[in-house]
Amino acid sequence: MFISAHLSTIGMAKGQILVFITHA
Repeated sequence: MFISAHLSTIGMAKGQILVFITHA
C-alpha cells in the first residue's frame, strides 16, 4: 500500500511537470 501510494505521488508529480512544460 505504501509503495503504491509512493508511485502514485511520483506519477502526479511527473504529470504536473509535463503540464508545466507543455504550457511553457
